[in-house]
Amino acid sequence: NTVFDMPKKGTDAFNAYLEYCDFVVRALKPYGVKYFCVWNEPNNAAGQTATSSSDAQSNNPQLYADLLNAAAPVIRNANNDAVNIAGRIAGGC
Repeated sequence: NTVFDMPKKGTDAFNAYLEYCDFVVRALKPYGVKYFCVWNEPNNAAGQTATSSSDAQSNNPQLYADLLNAAAPVIRNANNDAVNIAGRIAGGC
């Protein structure tokens, strides 16, 4: 994926993910897609890489909440009919 490069961390990854959200929502809007899950399983290895700048911040629910709060207006701006869904945590029941 040229929009979101996984080795990024911290603010760079956060901003890249928001750009990715915008791109995906706009690309799928003509097809009637309106339900979007913001980073499913944010507590797995990929989610930790994207939302934390160090291992000390891994599995921090506040970081995921910050990502949800930042992604929601980006998604809504790209498609007014969009419905944001929070991702389920890995290992949850």
